[in-house]
Amino acid sequence: MKKKSLPFKILYIALVAVFWLGVWEFASLIVDSQLILPSPGETLRAFLSLAGESDFYITALLSVCRISIGFISGLILGVILGVLCAFLKTADMIFAPLRSIIKSTPVSSFILLLLFWTDRELVPSFISMLIVLPVIHSGVYEGIKSTDPLLIQMANFYKVPRIKQIFTIYTESVKTRLTASSATALGLAWKAGIAAEVLATPALSIGTELYESKLYLETENLFAWTALVILLSVILEKLMMLALHFAESRRGK
Repeated sequence: MKKKSLPFKILYIALVAVFWLGVWEFASLIVDSQLILPSPGETLRAFLSLAGESDFYITALLSVCRISIGFISGLILGVILGVLCAFLKTADMIFAPLRSIIKSTPVSSFILLLLFWTDRELVPSFISMLIVLPVIHSGVYEGIKSTDPLLIQMANFYKVPRIKQIFTIYTESVKTRLTASSATALGLAWKAGIAAEVLATPALSIGTELYESKLYLETENLFAWTALVILLSVILEKLMMLALHFAESRRGK
């Protein structure tokens, strides 16, 4: 089957966007209340009004920085723990309860606890890290465990050093899983980080703006900030995938 051309993809995306904007507009007309459901036009006007203020860009940048710090921290720790747990059974046993706690505890509980333990400015980064860590750990761990044992036997037969095996055989096995895990983790980190900002209300953050929009019944601003969250999430995911592909191409060369 031939791949769809770029113009066709653009047209397809545009038609889908027009369809859902039409559904949104129709629902807004039915509700007939800007307070409950503002129309796409009202939301766009609110977005453009917010975009005309300098604090809009500072707020967006600070939120991206907070969540990016948490994502990168979780990515690094997840890779390290994934490798340790895959090769050392003792490490796997030690960290198993911690992974279970992180996976099963509601994000809101972690947010409220962190508000007692640390500065509210740091809460979104910590939450993003906690969300990312188990996802990356699982991808790395499963990737290593699924490595073809025949390749390992052959490497051992030819006395290939363990460290070289990790950076050749195991890396190829982990690569695909890590890429998929990173994309999933970034989306989760972004949503959890914004939720943490809503509860922690750090200065100049998208989450704080969402909370204040709800508090003062500025529904069109609430929708506008939500649209920004979605837009930034898509942009960050695309940038991350480009960075991963670039790193892979450099590694291949």
